[in-house]
This record gives sequence, structure tokens and C-alpha cells, in this order.
Amino acid sequence: MTVINARIPLVFRLLHRFEAWLGRHSLCGDAPVLDAAQFGWVPALQAQWQAVAAEYHALLARGEPIPPFQAISPEQRALTTDARWRTFVLYAYGVKAPRNAALCPRTTAAVEAVPGLQTAMFSILEAGKVLPPHRGPYKGLLRVHLALQVPEPAQGCWIEVAGQRLHWREGEVMVFDDTAIHSAANTTRGRRCVLFLDVLRPLPAPADHVNRTLIALVRRSPFGTRAKAVFRRWYAARGIQADV
Repeated sequence: MTVINARIPLVFRLLHRFEAWLGRHSLCGDAPVLDAAQFGWVPALQAQWQAVAAEYHALLARGEPIPPFQAISPEQRALTTDARWRTFVLYAYGVKAPRNAALCPRTTAAVEAVPGLQTAMFSILEAGKVLPPHRGPYKGLLRVHLALQVPEPAQGCWIEVAGQRLHWREGEVMVFDDTAIHSAANTTRGRRCVLFLDVLRPLPAPADHVNRTLIALVRRSPFGTRAKAVFRRWYAARGIQADV
């Protein structure tokens, strides 16, 4: 299997040395795919899925510009170069995108109730899109997907994490370790959308403090500053003031 990694910024490469330590201290275990039932906030998030899906569909209906992921995160260019993986960002590394969040008030309220929220966005995979095997940048976060739109046949739309193939179900949450090798595909003729979250990995108090400090350093690093500038420029080119 050939693993194609997004270009991981230096700040995250430095954090890789903490991964084994984070895994040892993880209060939810260190499996590639985690049981969503162990997270107390999952039922409340799932209960809001139809309201969240309605706000996502409203964005599409009004013709809201939704950027290709690599247009606002150039590190993703190793994974995607077309417009068939698009993201509408509400939060990124703990920084709120107020203009986007105001367009989706119920979604924003739902994600702000999730403990340790760092990133929240609508992630769209268009028909025929395949994301090659890759790993995420940092083990101190867990990846969460709440499925909002899953095309038929459902078996044609999947994510594979550490060799385990999973299929999204509308209204259900999956939680996994983004640093495990994973890939995804939508081989159907329809569109797939998930509410995509990164949340802090549950850790005991000393380790949790270290993890939060490291994430804050990422936010203040040249990577974090550049990411906000790229985001603003993409929207400005379309006459929109993105106030991150």
C-alpha cells in the first residue's frame, strides 16, 4: 500500500515525538477506531443531526461558495487537486469563523457543546472522489464524523482506517484516530457530506494540560497565522469578508 501524506507542517512533525506518550495516557484507549458510545456528548450531537443537515442543504441551495479543501489548506494538495473534496469551515484549531458560523447557528451551537472542540466543518465528497491512504498530523486530537448525507448504494461510500472499512450512516457518529493510516472514497453517483470535527483526546490532568498547550502553540505558530491568511484570501477573492 502506498501512503500519500499531506505535506505536514514542521510544527506537527515536531509533535510526532509525543505520539507514543499520548497513546499511553489516553483515557479512551489507543485503538484506530473508537466506540462512539464511550463519549457522553455523542447522543446530544446525534440528536441534532437533522437540524445540522438542514443548514448544510440550505448552504447548497443558496449557492454559498464552498472551497476545495486544498484551496484553504495547501497541505492537502498531495491528496487532492480537484474540486470534489470541499469544506465549509466553522472552527479550525480552536479559532471560530464568525461569518460562516452565523450562517449555521444550530450547527454552531451543537458543535460548541462538544467538549474539547478544535475543528468543525462540513466535509463534502463529490461523486467518484477517492482519497488515497494517508495519516493525519497529530495524535492529541480525535476525528469525529457525523454523517449528514450518504448516497446510495451506501456500500459504495466508505472510509478505511487501519485496514477496517467503515460505512457512514446518516445521523450516526464515528470516532477514529486520524493518525492511523486511512483512506476514503465515494464511488457512487451522489454526494456525501459529514460534519467533520477534531476534538481533544481525553487525557488525565497533567497530560491534558500539555496537550492543550501544544495545540495553542500550533494556533500561534507561523502555520496557524498562514492558515488564517489563506482562508481570508480565498473568500476575499469572491467578495466575502471572512472574519477569522
